[in-house]
Amino acid sequence: MHTYDANKISWRAEVKLIVWELYSKRLSQDAEFQTCTKKKQEEKISIFACKACADMYGVSPQLEKFRY
Repeated sequence: MHTYDANKISWRAEVKLIVWELYSKRLSQDAEFQTCTKKKQEEKISIFACKACADMYGVSPQLEKFRY
C-alpha cells in the first residue's frame, strides 16, 4: 500500500519496490501477489527482487519469468 500512496501523491520522482526475504518466494508462487505486483508496475512503480534472497529460497529462475 505504501508504494501506491507514494506514487499517487508523488513523494518521489520514481517509486521502487524491492522484494526481500521470504516475499521473493511468495512472489514466485502466489498468483494474487503476482497480480498485485503487476498492477504496481502498470502504475509505473519499479519492482525489484533481491537476488541473494531469491537464490537462498531457490526461486531465481521463477522470478526471472515475471519480467513484465
